[in-house]
Amino acid sequence: MPILDPHSPADLSPLYHAAHKTAINWRLMPTDSLQLPKSDKPCFVFLGYYECHWTREMLNNVFQDSNVIEMLNQSFHCYIVDREFRTDVDIWLQRAAQQLTQDINGWPLCAFIDSQISQPFFIGNYYEQHGDQQTPGFLELLATISTLWQTNRAQIQETAQAIKLNPNETLTVAKGDESITVIVEHFISQVLAAFDEQWGGLKGPTKFPNSALLETILAIIILYRPPASEQLYRLLMLTSQSIKNIGLNDHVEGGYFRYCRDGHWGIPHFEKTLNDNAALLNYFTSLSAFNKDGDYLHECLRIYHFVQDNLALEGHGYASLQSEQFNGLDHYQSTPSGYTFDKEAIEQRLPKEQIQLAKLAFGLEQAPNNFSQWHLQRWYSTQTLAEKLGVPLKQVQWQIEPIREQLKLLRQENLQASKSTTMMLHANCDYLRGLINLSYLVNDENLLLQIDSAIEALSRYWDPQHGLNYPNPLRGTTLLDYVALSLLLWQAIKRQWNNEQFNWLQQVLYFIEQNFYTGHQLQLVTNTSIALKESNIDQQQSSVVGPIIFLFQRLGVLCQNQSWLDLSAQLQVDALIAVNKAPLKCATTLHYLARCAAEPFIVVRGQHSTCLPWLNQAQDSRLKIDLIYLPDNIADSLGIFPPSNSGVAAYLWSAQKWVLTTEQTEFKQWFGAD
Repeated sequence: MPILDPHSPADLSPLYHAAHKTAINWRLMPTDSLQLPKSDKPCFVFLGYYECHWTREMLNNVFQDSNVIEMLNQSFHCYIVDREFRTDVDIWLQRAAQQLTQDINGWPLCAFIDSQISQPFFIGNYYEQHGDQQTPGFLELLATISTLWQTNRAQIQETAQAIKLNPNETLTVAKGDESITVIVEHFISQVLAAFDEQWGGLKGPTKFPNSALLETILAIIILYRPPASEQLYRLLMLTSQSIKNIGLNDHVEGGYFRYCRDGHWGIPHFEKTLNDNAALLNYFTSLSAFNKDGDYLHECLRIYHFVQDNLALEGHGYASLQSEQFNGLDHYQSTPSGYTFDKEAIEQRLPKEQIQLAKLAFGLEQAPNNFSQWHLQRWYSTQTLAEKLGVPLKQVQWQIEPIREQLKLLRQENLQASKSTTMMLHANCDYLRGLINLSYLVNDENLLLQIDSAIEALSRYWDPQHGLNYPNPLRGTTLLDYVALSLLLWQAIKRQWNNEQFNWLQQVLYFIEQNFYTGHQLQLVTNTSIALKESNIDQQQSSVVGPIIFLFQRLGVLCQNQSWLDLSAQLQVDALIAVNKAPLKCATTLHYLARCAAEPFIVVRGQHSTCLPWLNQAQDSRLKIDLIYLPDNIADSLGIFPPSNSGVAAYLWSAQKWVLTTEQTEFKQWFGAD
């Protein structure tokens, strides 16, 4: 197996580029197999995800250490794996990690493999160069494994052989009842078993927002109204309140951190990504539209202002993340973060009449939670604060924002935060989709103009023959980017019809079909052998498979494209099996399968002014229907939506055919409007 070449076919990976800058003799995994070449040395496989902070920490610090480099090159064969390009390796090692220990998952993974039997015998996550009394450092770990390899191979092989996974066999499930109704019931039972009844979110020592999972739960409640709806909604709100009120939220500058490093959402990983904030924006807009809770609309606006103020790049587009400058140190384990506050400094900064409100509002009356400092949290609503202080509600509302402004200035004196220059296309598209959803909730013409301008800017990177040429030379574009762009365009033309965007959407789907779909399988990256089949769908694959099934079904019906309908149907068979196998991991796929099965697809045509009362009638039900307005000329060109003498014609896709109504009363019955 050749040493890693930065000009290899994998040169789109920023992880491989970063690895090439180290002095370690990295190799790539075999292209068509997970069997490693047999060796008399143990194999070290570093499985990373470049968007993960800890992956970059190991590349930039641990793997630059001269002692680590010497030991790895002398005593191990080293392999580097980008999980975005080798999801087959990711699935294999993540499942092996679950068999070895329930506590290890995510990225990076440091796997040690016996190549004689191609099975891992030890898997860990992130390591520093040197450890402490509780946790070994990477150097100590390498020395221990090297010694064990030389002195007790039998123990290593016994551990490796206990892993019951054949790396070259497709993991499948028995073909039982994979109907969407049965799968939804299975999903609900898994949610109820996996969620934390005290703090919300999934049970475990760390807390991720898991926005896609929350959005799927909300969609299941809306579309299916299962018997457990009340229980599901309670867990949904418990989780949402923890996300909004405790440590994941930056209560000073807005925006949300990536995840929390404890089981009660207290202390986050102090890094904010566009990807996470876009996902939360999409979820919170849906939640606010569903329960009419103004607090979540307020959070949507705070996310919007954070992104605009901190991640916007010159021209158009948004940076992938904002993080603290670490100067090569692991701030999270050695010193307080610059995002945290000293209480005395706050008391000195604020006017005396604001100090008590600040203490109560931001948790300063509690014990310090980050070394000797405070990461601010909001335990009380504005109404509760007013009651506790015995003052009018308007007084609290009037004082909170000036306090925030002073805290922001105080933080900026101690924090050096910077944004990356990397733009991730899928995150930009997801964020713009969130802004479209936000535009339904706020009356802001400038927001719609901003969205149109941003989509227009994206179109400059599009070529129908060659696809996207987006300015991210380290990563290039993957299927995830094309899917996110397609979802954005679909949402945009539903919000406000645009001929150019409709034509562009069709071009993107043609490009996906021609470049990412071969042999009835999808590929994440062109010219690779990463297929998404049966149960080999993980979280990232789920985020493309479900939307593709949905989009090709919708556009196939709308444009009478049988090839797209066939593609959607073929993928749906394997997707149902995969979701039934692991519904929580495949939440996004389930979300879109549920929409295909249970969400009415409605087309309205006619002069816009005549159709407007019908469209307004449907807007309050937009979370449970998929409705698109077609101008008369577009409807005529499609040839399947004849006009009505009454001026408005509405069509419902039902039982594989379009059903027409010209009666507004019947139209309302399609989606249960009062």
